[in-house]
Amino acid sequence: MYGLECLFRFFSYGLENKFKPELYRDFEGVVLREFKQYNGLYGLEKLWAFHHYCGLPADCDLEVDPDLKELLEGPYKTLDCFRDEQRRREAAAAAAGPQKGQKAPPGGAAQQQQQQQQQEAGNGATPKAG
Repeated sequence: MYGLECLFRFFSYGLENKFKPELYRDFEGVVLREFKQYNGLYGLEKLWAFHHYCGLPADCDLEVDPDLKELLEGPYKTLDCFRDEQRRREAAAAAAGPQKGQKAPPGGAAQQQQQQQQQEAGNGATPKAG
């Protein structure tokens, strides 16, 4: 996902510096695809930030994609909306536990137990490999 996040930052900051209508349409398309196919929020948040801090130029005759406009005027009106949704998703994922074929996330019970055993064995000192 890191590469996709970089692309969204490129779109958002790049369009802020030099607006190009065709690039903006690409931005909308990738954001919408990420949201619909992967339930991703990062691109939508970057699009929100672009509109919040910069917006479409006054002389631009483009309109925001209707599906994106509905999202940005509905459940994702503010930055807090994105944060709240991310927290909700993280809580739901934690409650569901690891999915089949996935490893437990770092900091899970097994890792915490291992860290506790290491601390009890030597005040958290990890033996160095020789």
